[in-house]
Order: sequence, then C-alpha cells, then structure tokens
Amino acid sequence: MATQAHKTVSAINLEALGAELKKIRGDRALHVVGKEAQMDPGYLSRVEKGKQKIGEKSLVKLLDFYEITGVLREELVSYLTEDLVVAWWAKYGALVPPTFARRLALEAEACLLEELTRDTFGLMFQTEAFAREIIENEWVGVGPDDLELWLQIRGERQRRLFGSEPLRVHSLFHEDALHGSAVREIIVGQLEHLLELAELDNVTLQMVPRSSGRPGRSAAVVDRLSFSEEGAPKVVFSEGLGTHYVREPQDNQRFQRAFTKVWRLALEPGDTVAAIQDRLKEIR
Repeated sequence: MATQAHKTVSAINLEALGAELKKIRGDRALHVVGKEAQMDPGYLSRVEKGKQKIGEKSLVKLLDFYEITGVLREELVSYLTEDLVVAWWAKYGALVPPTFARRLALEAEACLLEELTRDTFGLMFQTEAFAREIIENEWVGVGPDDLELWLQIRGERQRRLFGSEPLRVHSLFHEDALHGSAVREIIVGQLEHLLELAELDNVTLQMVPRSSGRPGRSAAVVDRLSFSEEGAPKVVFSEGLGTHYVREPQDNQRFQRAFTKVWRLALEPGDTVAAIQDRLKEIR
C-alpha cells in the first residue's frame, strides 16, 4: 500500500556534496579514513559518488574528522537542508527500490530528457491503456495491485511535462512503434495522445523510418538527463544496465554518438506528425 510522500535531499545536492567530500579526502585511502573516522568505507564511497544520502549527524562527524570549520562547513551542511524536493515516490515503499528511486530523484530535477526508445514510445508519452498492455504482457510476476501502482507511478512521472518549469523531452522512436498494439482502440488512443503532446513547446518527437534500415535501430533503450545547474553532470541510463546509471565523460560521449547517428536518420518533427496522422487514417 502507498504511504505518505516526504521531502528529501536534492539529487543534485547529493552529487555536489559527494564531490566536495571526495576533494577534501584527497589522497587519503577510503579504508584509512573509514577506520580512523569509524565509518564504513563502502558507505563513504557511495556518499562521495552521490549515490547514498548521508545523515546530518554522520556528515558532522565526518567534517569533525576532516577538521572542517567556518563557512565551508556551513556550506556543506546546507546541502542537506536546502533545496529539498518532494520525494513522491517514497509513498510506494518497496515497489521502488533504491536504484529506481535514484532515477526518479534525478528525473524530478532534470531540465532535459533525450531518449532512444527503439520500437515503442517513451513512458513520458504512454497512455494508461498502452502502458497497461506493455506491463501485462512484458513484465514478469506483476500482480493486479502492483500493476495499478506502476501505472500510478508512470502518471506521476508524466507530470514533469507540464507546469511552470516543464521537462524538455527530445524523443527518437522507430516507425515500428506506430504498430505497437494490435488492439485498435489502444493504438488509436496512443497516437492521438502523441499528436496532442507534439504541440507542446517542450516536446520534440522524431520518428526513425523503416527505410533507414539497421543503422536506424538503437542497440538498446537509452536516455540521458541534463540539468540546469552549472557543472551538474549529465546522467545516462541504459536498458542494458538495468536501472543503473553512468555519468563518466566517455559514457556521455557514447550516448551523444548513438543519439546523433539515429537523429540524422529521423524525420523532422513536422514530418513525424504527418506520419502519425497517416497511420491514424489507416486504422480508424
């Protein structure tokens, strides 16, 4: 059963705090710091990578060990107390594991999502009926109650498309997605929904035609989140990595090459809308 949402530390703040703590540690080995500060080195490693939230008491203990005082100490502690975000996903409890919660936390603060979705549509654009069919037929071991909760989670994520600071989405999908359901009512509703979203200023939809051949097919479902904060890392997620994410420069370079290769083969947004309209005429 869903529980109450709460506010949590900004994912970007966790990234920044971890980077500062790593800089302060310098050349000292993690196992040495852990032993002397009486803290688990694995835990400290996750904190430095921005993957683990550190409690204020633990942070104070670590800063005492590093002998950090004054303005710098205040700034580091402020990472845990300022720019809090509503962790709406927390109300879903164990249904959202830590790695997925990490994705949702980053998504909540991102300004841009770029995605390669292969033969389906990005979940930001999926209607409830289209998403329900995917989960029922492709996910293993999802019961009726969890199915409804997963649909609620998708609905919550889609709210980022709207509001005063909406998420910008640039989505490349393959033409096969236009045939993504054999149920006429489902695919018609999905394509009509796409046409509505395509009118939003923050949405760019581009279809990769079948005529592009193998080069037009992405090897995996992959996307990247970017942030407005100066110096914030771009974060790449890949289906091949599960819900794991990578943020190293070479990973972003690989994503950019893959995205650019497919983008060059894709139709312009206006032609994409026309292709969707043509497909609707065929099946109505």
